[in-house]
Amino acid sequence: MLDIIKKMRKALIINIASILIFGICIYFLTPKVIKMYACAESGGIYSWKENECLFQDDFVINCSAFIFVNNQQRVDSLKAYYVRLQEKESADKRLWEQLYFCTFPNTFEQMVSIFGYTDLAKTTKIYYNGREYINAFKKLESIPKIQLYKKYIDININGYYLADNIQGAFGIENQLLNDCKTICNVLDEYTENEIKSVFRFIFDSTHPKNQHNEDLYEKLKVEIDSTNKKLSHLLTESYKEIIAKDDGH
Repeated sequence: MLDIIKKMRKALIINIASILIFGICIYFLTPKVIKMYACAESGGIYSWKENECLFQDDFVINCSAFIFVNNQQRVDSLKAYYVRLQEKESADKRLWEQLYFCTFPNTFEQMVSIFGYTDLAKTTKIYYNGREYINAFKKLESIPKIQLYKKYIDININGYYLADNIQGAFGIENQLLNDCKTICNVLDEYTENEIKSVFRFIFDSTHPKNQHNEDLYEKLKVEIDSTNKKLSHLLTESYKEIIAKDDGH
C-alpha cells in the first residue's frame, strides 16, 4: 500500500511540474506566436531570435560564394537560371531569382563582356536576346529592393553607349521616375563622379542632343529635384556635359 502511495505521489509531482512548465511556455511563447501570425499576415517573416518582424528589404542576399573562373561560366549559369525563371508554376521561383541575381554581372565591364558585341556573347547567343536577360534582372521580385538598386547602379557606373544591349543605362530611368525616393537614397551613397557617370550614361548615344533626351531630362529633373537637390544638380551637370559632346554630325 505504501508503494502505491509513493508512486501516486511521484506521478502527481510529475504532472504538476509538467503543467507548470507548460504554463510557463505558454506565458512566454503566446505573445511571440501571436506576433508571428501577425507578421505573416503583413507579408513579413518573424525572427524568433530578434523577436521582430522582418520585411523583404531587411534581408540581404549573400552572393559571396558566386565566384566564376571566367565569363563563360557566368553566361552558362545565367542561361540556366533564366530558363528556370520562365517556369511560371515553379515552387522554387524565389531560389532561381536569387541565383540569377547573384550570377548577373556586377560591373559595366562585365555587362559589356556578356551582353555586348563580343565573341563570347555571339558564340553563346546571349547577345541576340540580351535585353530579355537584362529585363529579367530588373523584374526580380524576391530581391531586397535596396540591394537590387545597388547592383543596378553598379553596372551603370562609368557606362557609355555601345549600341544594341549596351545603351540608355539599361533602363534605370524607369526606376528614377517610378520609385525615385528609394533609388535616390541608394544613389546618394555613391561619389559625385560615380553618380554623374550613371546620369551621363542615361543620355549617351551617337547624337545625345535630341528631343527624346530633352523630354526625358525634364521628367527626371522634376522627380529628382523634389527628392534630392544634390542629385538634381548633378543630373543637370551630367546632361549638359553629354550634350556638349554632340558635334551635330
